[in-house]
Amino acid sequence: MELQDDDGDGRTLESHWLQRHARDEWKVPIDCAGKCTELTLASLPALGCLMVKWEMAEPMGWCGNSGCGLLYRKCSALKMSEYPQMFCEAGVPAGRCASDRYSSGYFLGSVNEGPAKHTMDSCLIIDPALVVRDAEAVVWSGEYLSAVPGDEPFLWCLDTLPANATDARDPEETYLSAAMHAALRCLGMQVHLRVTEKGNVRCVSCTDGAKITWAIPP
Repeated sequence: MELQDDDGDGRTLESHWLQRHARDEWKVPIDCAGKCTELTLASLPALGCLMVKWEMAEPMGWCGNSGCGLLYRKCSALKMSEYPQMFCEAGVPAGRCASDRYSSGYFLGSVNEGPAKHTMDSCLIIDPALVVRDAEAVVWSGEYLSAVPGDEPFLWCLDTLPANATDARDPEETYLSAAMHAALRCLGMQVHLRVTEKGNVRCVSCTDGAKITWAIPP
């Protein structure tokens, strides 16, 4: 795995991997999901003091089944359309799920590579949306409100067809979204949806064609 090289001369390598290769792994420095997939597990036995349980690996949302082109080509040489769950071309207005499936946002963030003194190579990525009103409630009132859409127990982000959506707190504001958050759990080898009926919470199997109501607005 290629290490981050901020100076671009190969002499001052950082201790972490490139975000382009492994953005959601815990061996990436900041703003990552901190996952331990097979990619991270494979690096641990080489230390000589650790063993791994491969069956404990987390799903690889970022870079999984993406081919070798992502490893050997810089962002400027990649076709963004080949990696729709990771990168995006400019001008896409709809909110979408982040690769970690925890949050959703817009293509406002970026993976930057190269020395700061030269032109940096950059890939557009999803920047998780921060609800300013919720953040202010936490800071000024001490109230616990989710500052990031989807940042609640059991909630996962699911892809949907792009559609106009509104926030109940600001019904006059309409925005385009291709993501929703629903409470899901894996029981055995099957995905279940947590539903609340008359105050009781239960899990039902997710089947093809089943209707899912979002737990929070997209």
